[in-house]
Amino acid sequence: MSENEVKRVQHITHERGDVEAGDSSPLRVGLSKHQKALRWKNHMAALCLFMPVTFTFAASPLVDMMNAEFSETPVWLPAGITTISIMSFCSMVVIMPLMGSLIKLVNYQGISIWLVFLMSTFLPLSIGVAASTKQSWVLYVGAVIASPGHAISVESGKVMVAQWWALDSKQRLGLAFFGLMVGLSVLLLSCVFGPTLQYWGLAWAAYAQALLFVIVSLWPLYLALRGELGPPPGDLMAKGSTATPQRPSNLFRSLSFYQICFYCVSTPWVGMGMKMLMTSIFQAAYKESFLRSANLTSASLVLYAVARGVFTYLAKPGHVMPLQSAMLLISGMLYGSYPLIIQHLPVFYLALANVVTGGIFAGSAGMQMIVMLEVYTPQELPMVFPKTEALAGIGLAFGPLTSYYLKLINQSAGIMDQQAYDLAFYSFGGIYLLAAANIAVLQVRLSARKRLIAQDTTC
Repeated sequence: MSENEVKRVQHITHERGDVEAGDSSPLRVGLSKHQKALRWKNHMAALCLFMPVTFTFAASPLVDMMNAEFSETPVWLPAGITTISIMSFCSMVVIMPLMGSLIKLVNYQGISIWLVFLMSTFLPLSIGVAASTKQSWVLYVGAVIASPGHAISVESGKVMVAQWWALDSKQRLGLAFFGLMVGLSVLLLSCVFGPTLQYWGLAWAAYAQALLFVIVSLWPLYLALRGELGPPPGDLMAKGSTATPQRPSNLFRSLSFYQICFYCVSTPWVGMGMKMLMTSIFQAAYKESFLRSANLTSASLVLYAVARGVFTYLAKPGHVMPLQSAMLLISGMLYGSYPLIIQHLPVFYLALANVVTGGIFAGSAGMQMIVMLEVYTPQELPMVFPKTEALAGIGLAFGPLTSYYLKLINQSAGIMDQQAYDLAFYSFGGIYLLAAANIAVLQVRLSARKRLIAQDTTC
């Protein structure tokens, strides 16, 4: 954005915002109509750029079809799971920690952001080519090439959106609306995956997905050509906070940072470990057909679509951490009950339980940036985000693999398909219980720190 646009920002009032973290309470910045319009443009652009992430969250039917289509691969190397895992690992565990902010790396140039995003189309393209030629190695080449596009997608949808809405302390509202739109996109895409894979086949469904990536990129391209695509300028963000950003050495030495890290790795590890294999779970546990299992998986995302926005909006200052702890606790107990549900109840009840756990996972994912803004200022997010998101990438990459390998362990022990995922259910339930305890402790520590700051202010 040009310097002239920065000058259009109006005066700063001293009204407090809606995030009351220990040191990160923002000032409310008065924005001009032009700046507000620019924010909405970039909000919609970020939703379009977030499509590769939406794709992975809705990919359960696709992953199951890929595992079946490339059955000649070794049993320990399921094509569908490993393809998505490699892309997540390369983008979030390798690229983001090593290069930091990709948007900053391309010097905030909108056209460069768009070009990097376009690399993400290589994932669905490689799936289509691999399915057409029966060459499974194409999948992994495409996943690696697509990883920079996935990385900039993650940063656009999480950091850039949070930064724009934090300018006038409306990050809770902005992130809630963005989360709701992402949730609806995941639901719609999941509903489309089942029928298209069933009737078009894997190759043509993948090509259609690549075309969708290109279509949704047209709006970001339009903004990039006008010089409007990207995060708000640094000077403008600095006006929205009373806090002096900590140096990186201080940020990464605190106990709060490591607690945030555990939260960031445990939530996607469990959530994606269950979500990506849910189509396969329905087939193994209840002997359902592929299309019916895909439809049940899509139906279980109904609450996911709503929860991604609603929970973020309900996450008011002082209530974010308790809400997260309660959600993780409920989800952990439900995962632990999945074996009993499968053994004694019809498939409807597993789908219903999955609606709840999927909604909680969506709420946790949508509230991630709100939780981080309870601890860090908007200016500190680009420094912290690559580190915490690397751990989230580990969860996204290895969660589904963990679930799959635990199933193989059970099957090698002679356990029938109906109970093949029991070990995964119990393990993931235990991880969520630990995550709930971790967030509760973090809340206690942050509350104690705020009391100390209040005492020092009054003295």
